[in-house]
Amino acid sequence: MGHGSKPWRIMSQGDTQDQATDATTKATTEATTKAELAAELKAGLEAGLAAGLETDAAKKKSRKRSASRQPGRPHKRLQSDVLQTRTEQLRKKLEVLVAKRILIADRLEAYEQEVQLRATTEEAKA
Repeated sequence: MGHGSKPWRIMSQGDTQDQATDATTKATTEATTKAELAAELKAGLEAGLAAGLETDAAKKKSRKRSASRQPGRPHKRLQSDVLQTRTEQLRKKLEVLVAKRILIADRLEAYEQEVQLRATTEEAKA
């Protein structure tokens, strides 16, 4: 061995199988997570756009039976057309952000697949 070189570790068959199992488990988990994320985002976007976003205060109010104050209406004095345009703008922004999140998740998956592929090729060389 030359100066500064490191000895190679010989991998046993058990180590190779463990790494292959870990890689398979990781890939399955990532695919499941991605599918769940996409379904959650789609369901959340559809529910939010169709029925409007229900706040925690509204949920709590529906449970209470006492006569308490009504929630505030900060946009009460806005004209209808202004309110409508702001609503449309926010819906568009939400759709863009959901799309960006999906694209970023795809990029992350591609990077992780490359890391996994490199690990398997290094195993084959050893």
